[in-house]
Amino acid sequence: MKNAIGWFRSLFLSCLLLASFAIALPMAQGQCAMCRANLSAVTRGMRSMNAGILMLLVPTVAILGGIGLVVYRRRD
Repeated sequence: MKNAIGWFRSLFLSCLLLASFAIALPMAQGQCAMCRANLSAVTRGMRSMNAGILMLLVPTVAILGGIGLVVYRRRD
């Protein structure tokens, strides 16, 4: 019985996460179109946007990689 409750909870959380992504998707696509339209005329702007994306991506990957490394080393 306990395993069935855990499975149902996992299914419920997965459906909730999927629904939240489905709700946020149209808003995210609108933002991408606006950025692309504003930056397509200026090459310098596109390069700046790409550099900004990389600056935001590198710390995020480093933090998640560090957390993953700690979890991997402390596994049983």
